[in-house]
Amino acid sequence: MLRAIDEVDARITWLGEEINRQLLPLRQQVKLLITIPGISLVMARSSSPRSVST
Repeated sequence: MLRAIDEVDARITWLGEEINRQLLPLRQQVKLLITIPGISLVMARSSSPRSVST
């Protein structure tokens, strides 16, 4: 059971790192998104890159 929890924890960590890596090209758009009241970094990260205008 503990091994399964450790594996899930490792996958969550990897996923967070992967999201950050893929957002690097969009960091300026993310900075702009989080200036909107009610939009947090979590919400900005969950936005599809196609929905972000450049």
